[in-house]
Formats: sequence, C-alpha cells, structure tokens
Amino acid sequence: MALFAGTFENKVDSKGRVSVPAPFRAELEGQRANQLFLFPSFTCAAIEAGTVEWMEEIKQGLKDHREFSPERRALTTAIFGRARPVRLDDMGRLVMPRDFAEFAGISGRATFVGQADTFQIWEPAAAQKAQEEAVRQVIENGLTLGPGGGL
Repeated sequence: MALFAGTFENKVDSKGRVSVPAPFRAELEGQRANQLFLFPSFTCAAIEAGTVEWMEEIKQGLKDHREFSPERRALTTAIFGRARPVRLDDMGRLVMPRDFAEFAGISGRATFVGQADTFQIWEPAAAQKAQEEAVRQVIENGLTLGPGGGL
C-alpha cells in the first residue's frame, strides 16, 4: 500500500489540472494505471484522494454491515456514490472536478497533505490553518500512538 507523507503546494491551471507532488507520484508507481479516487471530505473543506487498493479496503470494511442495511447503504452512497476516478496524465497531473475544487475553495493553488495511506487536497491557507490546529490538538491533548504511548 502507498504511504503519503509531507505537505506540498502546486499551481492549478485554468483547466483544473494540478501536478501531483513527485513523492506522491512515486508512491503511485505500480498502482493501477496511476488511478486515484477523489471525493469531498466528510470532516473538512478538502478533497480526499486514495488509491484503488484503498477503496477496495473500504469496500471490504462494508462487509461488516448487513447487505441492504441502512448503515451500509448510507456508507456506500456517501463514499462510492460521490467518488470519482481520475488518472494522472503523462506529466503527473490530475484534473480536479470543478465541483470538488469549489467545495474545497481551491482555485489558483492547491496544497497536498499526506495522510498515511491517503492524501488530501486543500486551499493553501485552509491547509495551513488545519495543520496548525492538528498540531495544537496533539500537544494540548498529549495525543500519542499505540497503547504504550510515544511517537
């Protein structure tokens, strides 16, 4: 599975094309034809981006819910019903769907923020504010990894 880490800012052209950062493109090598799935975030004004393999993991997780249950229907509609597949072109760019860019407030520049097995695409000032808030929460709440703590 891919590992997306770091924060990068790139220009968005008039057609909505933006270069995926080189470290992220390197993680996509070997993935299915450089294909990603994009969808508006449920928790912030950003675009979520994940690989085909990541979407397949989500699909597997749906098996925890009964077929045709309200929970499963809501999850599949909210995630898969809104997701759009995109492919990187030969120059490593993707085209952001216009409505997704509007949702995230992205126009001339976009910030890519690694989220381990996914990444988010933000309007740059909003990304900076969200990162500052995340760091504040980690420090103020003493957030750590694992049961033994420690980063």
